[in-house]
Formats: sequence, structure tokens, C-alpha cells
Amino acid sequence: MRRKMLTLLLAFAIPAPLLTDTVKATTTNSEELTIENQTISTSPPKRQNLKATKLDTDIVSSADLGNQTWLINEVKRQIPAKTIGTTLTFGDLKTITTISLNGNANITGPIPPGIRYFSNLTLLFLYGNNLSGEIPPELGSLSKLERLSIRDNKLTGQIPKELGNLTSLRSELNVANNQLTGPIPSEIGNLTSFTGAMAFCGNPLTGKIPDSFKQLTKTSSFQFQRTQLTGVLPLELLQSPVVTYLDVSYTQLVSPVQTPVKGNFTQTVSNNQLAVSVKPTIYNVAKDTTFKPFDSTSPTNSEFKLINKQAQNAEVALYDTHTVQIVDNAKNQIVYDGPISPAVTLELNNTSNQFTFYLDGATQNTAALGQVQVISNIVQPADFDNQTWLMNEIERQIPDKKIGSTMTFDDLKQITSISINNTPITGHIPSGIQYLSGLTELWLLNTQLTGTIPDTIGSLSSLTSLYLNGSQLQGSIPESIGNLTNLVNLSFGHNQLSGTIPSSIGQLKNLRVLLLNKNELSGPLPNTIGNLTSLVTLILLENNFSGELPDELGNLEKLESAFLSYNHFSGQIPTSFAALPVLKTVALENNDFIGILPAQLLDISYLTMTNNQVTINSATPPVTMTNTPDAPRYGNTFLTTSKLAGISTTNTDARTIKPFDTASDTYFDLHYTNDGSTRQVLNPEHQVTIINTDTDKVVYEGTINPDASFTQLGTTNYQVILDNATENPNNTIQITVQQNDLTLTSVPEFLNFGTHKITGSTQNYQRADSDWEIVVDDNRKKKHDWMLTATLTTPMKGTNGQILSEGLIYRDGDGTETPLSQQALPIYNYHLTEDASESTKIKWAKDEGILLKVKAGEAYAQEYQGQVEWSLVDAP
Repeated sequence: MRRKMLTLLLAFAIPAPLLTDTVKATTTNSEELTIENQTISTSPPKRQNLKATKLDTDIVSSADLGNQTWLINEVKRQIPAKTIGTTLTFGDLKTITTISLNGNANITGPIPPGIRYFSNLTLLFLYGNNLSGEIPPELGSLSKLERLSIRDNKLTGQIPKELGNLTSLRSELNVANNQLTGPIPSEIGNLTSFTGAMAFCGNPLTGKIPDSFKQLTKTSSFQFQRTQLTGVLPLELLQSPVVTYLDVSYTQLVSPVQTPVKGNFTQTVSNNQLAVSVKPTIYNVAKDTTFKPFDSTSPTNSEFKLINKQAQNAEVALYDTHTVQIVDNAKNQIVYDGPISPAVTLELNNTSNQFTFYLDGATQNTAALGQVQVISNIVQPADFDNQTWLMNEIERQIPDKKIGSTMTFDDLKQITSISINNTPITGHIPSGIQYLSGLTELWLLNTQLTGTIPDTIGSLSSLTSLYLNGSQLQGSIPESIGNLTNLVNLSFGHNQLSGTIPSSIGQLKNLRVLLLNKNELSGPLPNTIGNLTSLVTLILLENNFSGELPDELGNLEKLESAFLSYNHFSGQIPTSFAALPVLKTVALENNDFIGILPAQLLDISYLTMTNNQVTINSATPPVTMTNTPDAPRYGNTFLTTSKLAGISTTNTDARTIKPFDTASDTYFDLHYTNDGSTRQVLNPEHQVTIINTDTDKVVYEGTINPDASFTQLGTTNYQVILDNATENPNNTIQITVQQNDLTLTSVPEFLNFGTHKITGSTQNYQRADSDWEIVVDDNRKKKHDWMLTATLTTPMKGTNGQILSEGLIYRDGDGTETPLSQQALPIYNYHLTEDASESTKIKWAKDEGILLKVKAGEAYAQEYQGQVEWSLVDAP
């Protein structure tokens, strides 16, 4: 944030101080002193014994007056009757109460320490002369002195602290316009009864105005102008109702407030005069961990200085007695308070640091204030993977900043839109795209960008439109895309993206447009796509999506258009999807959909289903389903040219029918054609119903499963119905399965053993029919040995209920007899030969085969009947 400081210029009329008529009260610019910086020792001089050791009767010598002609002559003038060195006594000197020697260039030399002997002086005026040397501390012994002016001389050294002993001073203390150095002694603040003017101006005095000056509550005038004083002027001097004249002009004293209410602050640190100047923004390109504000060799130098606002902000040399207070704004604490030194070192954090500098600690004066922001979070080219296309766009939008020098991460937040369309930019989207956190729109259309979509794109939470169409982007859609919950438009079409749609996409509940067409995306649609309840347009065509459409698509109640063509979607189209209330356009061509089209789809404005295995349960499609010659909408479906096909007849030895097992001779070979001859592969997920039309029973219902089977006895006719579309002739066929078998083609209905006389012995009776035979036919594709068995299911029983104990027997060629019983008895074994025929006739000799056996004494004159079951055993 940039702040503009408004500086107010107020004019004040301040009355001049009331000094003696000999005190200069004004100074022109031509009178300014040019004083070079110099190292000044502020150690006080050795304290001298100020007590007069002379007796009043002692004779005063010239040496006692420092041999100073000007002082000797003044004594002679005031005491002409006495002679120095002979008759003039120290008691005589006490009679002198005023010394006023002014404006005489011939008065030279120092003020001698012997000035102390004039102990009754009430006025000492020595201004406008050529006096030199230091002010003697002995002046402090003149306890009756009321006025002191030694201005406009060539006095040097420091102001002696002993002047603070002059408690009788009232109207004037003037040391102006000399060559005095060092600080103003704090002891002068002891002159609490002083009511007049204090003048320190025109001297290269240094340091601060002593805090003790707050005690000078009766003093009416202060003159500090044209000194090298620094520090904050005591607020009490500004606020005192007694002070009528205050001049700090041409100093580097700092006003405690921005706009002083009194006094002359020309060319001082206040108002529109002198002011602190700093480099407001320091770009820490080198990412230093420390801040050296006063080190001119450091890249983080604050360029702290004073400027003269009245002279085109010309730099003013800072006095070295200044101090500076530095506040870390973030911490809200003082981190430095001391002299302006290149050794000052402050800690930096790794982002942005704000510091406020107060010259001499003047926190209430904006002229003494400087604010510096050290910015360490400089954007470097590496932060954007050196991607020129993106850096150029950023610098185009922020022309006053440069990446790598002045551009900060905070600056990047002002970019809200990037739109690069139909421009052959190269490179990739860097992970540093995340730093453009203010983006609401990102349009990169028809470029030559490669690489992947970085996962960090999910941090651009303000995005409402994200278009990355028409490039060469690869890899998967990052899971983080789900973080962009403000997205309204998402388009990644015409790229080379692969993988699945992440389930997190369901978090984009504000999304209205989703375009992922013409990529290499695969897998099923996530169920979470049903959470996109604001979606209006869904375009997924020309990918490798597969699987069934999730029922959750039925939640998209605002969906108007769905383009799902040229994928591998399969299964039945969910009714929940077809019944969406505002659906107008559905493109589903070139997929693997099956089943009956939901009726709701037949009523929408535009529907394409070409090259799918869908159908309707009607021999006549509705009027709304009309193919135009130039744009067939339902071509190659079971609505139009697709027809179910398979074998019409097949022969088999098996009793178990496996209609979908390609290795079985009962394989129905279900497929479909569009032209009556070209074979097309059926989707194995179709629902197939097989009905035995001989019994009108359903023998199978399910998908085209190679393991599916059912049993059959004998030749059978079947109807095969695809997807339960019983009314659509394109979905039904007839198949006959002729069953090859080992068959008892002919067996005599009766075995007749004739009528015989009862004898007293056991007798075997032969069959009465000489042409009796059993015929077995074997039309199996793979023939092998078989066996004929006989089982006596009902024993030979007479009309009176008598049962012959053995009854029927089987007598083989060796004469071995075996009674027939309820256990199957092999009576014929067939062995395959090379010239075997399909028909075998079984005939026995008269005394072989099935015979009637009657034991002696067992028979009665009556008719006997029994029942025999013949069985063929297919046993190699």
C-alpha cells in the first residue's frame, strides 16, 4: 500500500526578543556559519578553585588581570585615583559593578580568570570585540551578575558548566556568535529565576538542548539558531506561555511536533523545512538476512539523510550527534535506539519488513520520520521456471516492476486475468503459477505449451474461468483441481491429457461448463460428477473413457448439453440421465452403449446414437427418430441397420448347450451385421434371453457369458432375444439345435414265449417270435463303444399273483445263464470298428439272449407277465 503524506505549511508571527539595544536580534542568510565537522571532546575542564584568595587590602597586579590591556585600562578608567601594582587593592575592584566594552576590534586576548575578582559585577558586556580563548569557569563565581553578554567575539572551547552558578542572572545570557563547541551544559538549567533572553546562536555547539531547560519556566527568549545542536527541542519550551521568542532556525534541532505553535523553525526539522529522507522501498534481491540501514556499502542501505525542502530537496549533512530510533512495525517494538552508525544491523524475515525511523526519537513529527520497507520476497525468474512467456505477460501487466529486481510476490496479486490466445508460445505452465493468487481468469488457447498441468494450479482459489485448450499438455488432471471451488468454466480440450478424471472434480459445485474433449483421458466417469449441480454443458467427446455412465448424472438438473461421442462408454444409458428436465442435446455416437434407449431421450431436440448397439422395443421407430441423409443420427444401431445374427442350425452330441462358448459345437455364434453379411462383434454385456420354443420356457437369461449353459434332450428350436426387445425384429433370431445321440430305435413291444405244457422239470423256453430284434442307431459325430442293459422292473407274475422265482434270464453264447433282476444287466457290448455303420441290429440265436425259465413244480396253468427296461450305456 502506498501512502501519501500531506504536509501543511502554516505561518506564524513571532515577536522578537527584548534584549539590550546592543544585542543583535536578526541574522541574514549571508551571516550563516559554515562549520566543518570536527571531533569535539566533551569532557569538562578541570574544576578550578573559584574562591578569591586575595584580601581586600592586597595590591592588584597586572598579572592578576591576566595582563589584559583592555581590562587594565577599564579598571584605570573606573578607578583613576589608584594605580595597579602600587595602590590598587582587590577591595577597590569590588567597587566596579558594570563592565561594558563593546564593538572594539582592538579588544583582544582572553577573558582572564581574574574576572572573578570583580565579585560585585551585575553587568558584564564584552560583545562585538576580538576576544579569544576559552570562557573562564571563574565567571561562575560572579554571584551578583544579572546580565552577561560576550557575543560576537572569537571565543573558543566549551561553555563552562560553572555558568550555572550565576543564579542572579535575570535578563540576559548571551554567548552568541563565537566559536564555542561542545554541548550546552545542563547546569544552566539551574538558573530557574532567569526571566530574560538566553542566546547560544552562531556557535558550532553540538549535542542536545539539556532536559534541565524544562526548569527554565520563567525564561522568555531562547536563541539556538545557527548551531549544530541536535535532538528534540523540549516540548515544554514550545508550550510555555512565558516564552515569547524561540529561534532554532538553521539548526538540526527536531521539533517534538510536526507543526510548532511558536518560534522560528526555519531550516530545521519541522514543517516544510528540513526533513528526513529514506529510500522507502529496498528490494532485497540478494535475500540478505540482515538489514544495514546506515552502511553505504550494503545493498540494504536505507539512504537515510536530511533534505532541504526549500532547496529542491538538496541533501543536508547530518550532524554526527544525532540519534535514531528504529521501530519494527510488525513487532511494534523499538529494535534500535542510538547513533547513526554503519555498524547498525537488524534482523530480516523472509518476506516483507517495515521499519519506521525517528530522528532523535521525535515520534510526533513526521518531518523527522522515515519509513522503509525491506522487501525480501522478490520474484525471481526461477520462481516461474524461467518461462519467458509468463514472465513477459506479468511484466506487461506490471510495467513498473521487473522480475528479479523489483517485482514482489505481493505485486503479483494485482494480476487478475491472463489471456494468451492463438499465440505460438512455447514452454510449460510452471508450478509457480500458484503465486498469481489473484487470478480469476486464465486463458491459454491454441498455444504450443507442453508438459503437465501443475498440481499447484489448485491453489488459485479465485479462478472462475480456466481455459487451457489447444496445446500439447500431457499427464493427468491434478487432484487439486477440486480446490477451485469458484470455477464456472473449465476447459482442457484439444490436448494430450491422459489418466482418469479425478474424483475431486465433484467439489466444483459452481461449474457450468466442463470441456475435456479431444484428449487421451480414460477410465470411467467418477460418481462425484453428479455433484456438479450447476453444470449446463458437458463435453467429453473423443477420449478413451469407458465403463457405464454413473446414475449420479441424473443429479445434473441444469444440464442442457452432453457430448460423450467417440469414447468407449458401455452398458445401458441410465434412465436418470435421460430424464433430466432441461436436457436438449445429447451426442452419444461411436460408443459401446447397449440396451433399450430410455424413452425420455426420444423426445429431446437433438440426439445422436450412431455406431452403438442400442435398440428400441418396437418394430417401427417413433416419428421423432428420423435420420437425415447427410447426418444420420441413428445409423448402425438396432434401430436401423444393425441386426442380430447367429447360427440357424447346429448339430451336437452334447446334452449340455453352451451358447456362448466358442469351443463348443453348441455355440450360437451371436453377432450382428449392418449389411447382412459383414460380421460385427456384440458387446458381451448385452442381456440375452433364450426361449425353448418347443416348450415355451426360458432356458437362459443373462449376459453373453462363456460359462453359461443349459441342458437339452433331443433336437430343439430356440428364440434368441437381445436386450428384451421382443417387438424389434432386429433383436431376435431363431436357432435350431439338432442333437446327435445313441438311440434305441427299435425294441419289440412284447417278448412272446408262447404257450407250453407244464412239466415236472425245470425248463428254459425260447422266444416264440423268430424275427425278433433290437435296433440301435448311433449318429454321433464321435462314435465309441456302447453297451445295452436289461433291468427286470416287474417280475414275471401269474394271473393269480404267483411269481416265477427266476422268470427271465439272459443266456450268453457260452451258455452262462444270469437271471434278470432290478440291477441293470449288460446283455450286449458294442465295440467300434473301422467299418462301423450308424445302425446296429441285435439278434440272438434261439437258445441265447432273453429266455423264460420255469423251475420244476413252480408253474401253474395261467398267463404270466413281466416288464423289462432296456438301456443304452454310452460307455467306451
